[in-house]
Amino acid sequence: MGVAATGAHGIDPGARVGVCLSSGFFGFFAHAGFALALEELGVRPAAASGSSAGAIVAALWASGRSAAEIRVRLLSLRRAEFWDPAPPLDWLRGPPGLLRGEAMQRLLERHLACRTFEECRFPVTVNAFDVGLRRAVRLSAGPLAPAVRASASLPGLFQPPRLDGRWLLDAGFVEKTPVEPLLERPDLDLVLVHHLRSAAAPATRAGRPRPLEVARAALEALRGRLDEALLEAAARRGRRLVVVEPDPPRCGPFRLDRGPAAVEAARTHALRVLGGSAR
Repeated sequence: MGVAATGAHGIDPGARVGVCLSSGFFGFFAHAGFALALEELGVRPAAASGSSAGAIVAALWASGRSAAEIRVRLLSLRRAEFWDPAPPLDWLRGPPGLLRGEAMQRLLERHLACRTFEECRFPVTVNAFDVGLRRAVRLSAGPLAPAVRASASLPGLFQPPRLDGRWLLDAGFVEKTPVEPLLERPDLDLVLVHHLRSAAAPATRAGRPRPLEVARAALEALRGRLDEALLEAAARRGRRLVVVEPDPPRCGPFRLDRGPAAVEAARTHALRVLGGSAR
């Protein structure tokens, strides 16, 4: 990340802090660790934004859950709770996905401490990709769980929900780090970005990349450049922005057992970068 800030960054007591949590495949464990570190340092967000996995943690936090509660709830997650395979005929009714996503929405409704954006204890914005408009859109009003579900509906894995007549899905592939809603707020003194790096494309055995590997590498390069452009624009505006970029264990639907290690790795990394000491 070209403008990622490194080293110790003390946060002034009383500073109004915005927190942006990036997308990242099952990266909500790492984001929970970041939230834990901030609360240990006495930092409470004045506003937040998130994409995909980041949207889940940002919404839980804004809804009224503490970081400790978020950790407990995420570490109790079992694949069977969100694994609702879609019947083949479902693929004829809208954009395809292995899972229907309805179980994920029920999980969100159970764990979120409020029902709407308006009830949140601090403002939160999540992004989603509008299939019809072919661009990322911001969601910051109305029912909370459906919006977060849309933001976390990874293409191919989850069927996208239809909200207000629009098909919406994960916007992480076009806007991994939705920092703009925070940069537009004049009341913030500092914006903290918890950025999860995308997994590298697997190496090929024969030395000749397969078409899907080429496409994935190109997409990751484009997504990384879009992230850099957004953050560089923030720096040019003179906004104080700190990017915290950990390297936690990779998690997934079949590697939920790595969740505790990912939480702790992100927590200790954030405490070190932001000037705290791991406890």
